[in-house]
Amino acid sequence: MREPQLQVRAVAVASWDRMSEHYGQWQAQGDDMPTTKGRTVEWGQATVPDKNDGLSWLMDVAAQCTASERNRREGRACPEAVRFVKRCPAEGHPRTSKHFYARDDRYKNARIDLEIYGLAFCDGRA
Repeated sequence: MREPQLQVRAVAVASWDRMSEHYGQWQAQGDDMPTTKGRTVEWGQATVPDKNDGLSWLMDVAAQCTASERNRREGRACPEAVRFVKRCPAEGHPRTSKHFYARDDRYKNARIDLEIYGLAFCDGRA
């Protein structure tokens, strides 16, 4: 029984290609999420992802949320994350870990998280 679980776990890890030069993830996190992993979109690629990729992946994370989870984050966390992506340097943002918090008295840790390894969110591809 344990062997199939190990195979599934190996496939899940492979989806975030840590062998790529540029990888990372967006996550919706907080006590309002049903699991500790929250909602996640991961990427890994040889070229620097551009700002459109970053904004698209952020919207993909928001789309995974329930209506209440999404509404909680759309007030402050998502706009701050969008602003961060749009303000990234032309060559892309270097390695970082960022937290964009929602304003909600019931769920003070409701947030959008971003992790970048390598570079991410350049102005565009030539």
